[in-house]
Amino acid sequence: MDWRIIERDRQYVVDKLRTGVFEALEVVTCVPETEFFYYLLRQGDLAQLAASYPSPRQREDVPLWVYLSSELSMRINARHGFKTVPYVLPCSGLRNALAVGGRVGRRRADHKSSGFADQWQGFNQKNAYARQSPCDQDYLRKMARDTDPDGLQAWHNRAVARYYGSLDAYDPEGIFIADGTYLFVPDNPRYENSAVLTFDKHNHPVSKKEVALLSEPRQRQLHRERCYRKVDLLHTTRQKAVYLYVATRVMNGRESETPQLRGLVDGFVQAMGKGVMKVLIHDRGFIDGPTVTHNKLVHGVDAVFPLKKSMDCWTEAWSLAEFSKDPWMEVAPPATKDTERPMVRPEYIQQRERKRQTTLRRQRAEATDEDQAAKRQPRLRQTVIKAVKDLRIWETCKVPIHVAVMRDLYEDGRESRWVLASTLDFDDPISLRQYYQLRPTIEERIRQTKCFWDLAKFRSTKFSLVVNQLVFVLMAYTLVQIFLLKTGRQDLAAHTRDRLFDELFSRDDRMALYCDGRVAFLPPLDYQEIILSLEEHARRKVLGLTRKLQAQRSAPPQKPWRP
Repeated sequence: MDWRIIERDRQYVVDKLRTGVFEALEVVTCVPETEFFYYLLRQGDLAQLAASYPSPRQREDVPLWVYLSSELSMRINARHGFKTVPYVLPCSGLRNALAVGGRVGRRRADHKSSGFADQWQGFNQKNAYARQSPCDQDYLRKMARDTDPDGLQAWHNRAVARYYGSLDAYDPEGIFIADGTYLFVPDNPRYENSAVLTFDKHNHPVSKKEVALLSEPRQRQLHRERCYRKVDLLHTTRQKAVYLYVATRVMNGRESETPQLRGLVDGFVQAMGKGVMKVLIHDRGFIDGPTVTHNKLVHGVDAVFPLKKSMDCWTEAWSLAEFSKDPWMEVAPPATKDTERPMVRPEYIQQRERKRQTTLRRQRAEATDEDQAAKRQPRLRQTVIKAVKDLRIWETCKVPIHVAVMRDLYEDGRESRWVLASTLDFDDPISLRQYYQLRPTIEERIRQTKCFWDLAKFRSTKFSLVVNQLVFVLMAYTLVQIFLLKTGRQDLAAHTRDRLFDELFSRDDRMALYCDGRVAFLPPLDYQEIILSLEEHARRKVLGLTRKLQAQRSAPPQKPWRP
């Protein structure tokens, strides 16, 4: 196959441009994505990760690392339909990373044309004509469809978690958070393994017995949704510098999330060994005595979770705290950040704010004193905390439980009581509270992946493709987080996808200039300075070439030439 390697040679291309010579010009807005894939390919572990993929094929005509890279490129660009592959891959960071590695060249777009197009090297001897992408869209779709969903999730929860460890992504403190969520889909019975449930206005499931006890106005607020259920295991740090999805489980919406936690922890510890996961934080929905005991005795993982008021441990903890002579410790209230308002606001924002204030004034005038009192949120005045050690009243839990009893006091005289439990023998109960304050982190990550990474916008009703999209979106999100960590951009870890790439692209936009098999990535200002300083004869040549390229791009696309 006749193909040419494109190498980076800034000086050569700039010198040619000063004489008015270049072959092609494009704005490269995927430099961060290029560096991302080049980082993964340079590590040398991606091929090893692909070797453990549960492939449904007995023979691989296309290397599995190409399949994984193509999947990740689609998810990073938020293109989940396989028909978009011919448009995504040729202009993605994966294409540029492979070009640096010598796996893609430039060829004549047509035997009568002077333009250039990509020519992929290919991975077998079955290519009679020039390849336009590393793999076909049908290959990706059929590979994803035929992969066993359970095998794919097991691969993600073990082999991929081990791959993250090879990138040195885990924090030594070993903080992990578990949480579950529902994934709503259209009311189409063809969605395999889905269920229809009743939810309230806050999207919390409501059973038939609970529906019967609701008043008629509350019942009108209920809605039925077809859904799946997902349980995630997230790794983070105290500074919230990185967010890594290390395990996930997708199931029917009617299945309980509580039994899934044990399997996720077992799989992660089996992959990484003891000592990586040290503290596991979860909410009341995952409370299970045998699971807490198993994680502590077998894996050495301490659990941090709030107790339910219906539990005997909750009542016992408060009784011991009231009779204890130890002083209550006061917790400093959370610091409130002042909202920074811009000095100059657009007119439409000022008009919207005036309408909002008018509506609020009208509602205050129409509301009664009781309604205003019900809507008014009392300010937290004080929080006091006390430790109660070595509780053994929980029959199904065979390890001692240590709790932090807390009382929140509000300005209107109301108080709220709650108990935070752990198998960790802490010295300061405030440290236990600080652990649990990290738990909303996973809720925000779930919201971001749903709203900004299109996690739940499925393009197929087949369960294997549903799981495929979930797994590779979470994998792409996690690898981007690791990339930010390794490149010193932890400040972008909490940003949404659009904001994240806007911040990266604002610093990394480049003009890609091609000439004689070489490429130079020039900042826009550098390119503008070179163009404005050209001599007259060179400027005319650049103008002619630019108009020629404009005419080629405005013309209808040409089919590949076939002899």
